[in-house]
Amino acid sequence: MSLLSNDQKADLQSKLQKLRDDYGNTIPKRLAEISDSWATHLNQQDEASLDQLLNSVHKLAGTAKTYGFPEVSILAGNAEDELITFQEQSPSERQTPAPAQAIEKLVSYQATWSY
Repeated sequence: MSLLSNDQKADLQSKLQKLRDDYGNTIPKRLAEISDSWATHLNQQDEASLDQLLNSVHKLAGTAKTYGFPEVSILAGNAEDELITFQEQSPSERQTPAPAQAIEKLVSYQATWSY
């Protein structure tokens, strides 16, 4: 015996798909914001801009997976890992290639995005 009728199941599936669609439509904007945040950090070289960038990437990694976008989640997770390593270094030791490459892979996903 099922807890939901067929109509209730269909209604639930429809609502879940709408949530996924709505979230999917926000991904290009989120990627553009991450790209802008990275550029801001490179320009300002301060901890506040790095914290903001890391927060945005972390949120995208988690929410993308939750809403069914594993590719975005993996790319964001990789960028997050690189940014954490970058952040743990003293400012004088930081070199940008690793986070830059991971962020570039993440934001370039936007160019192939066709949701």
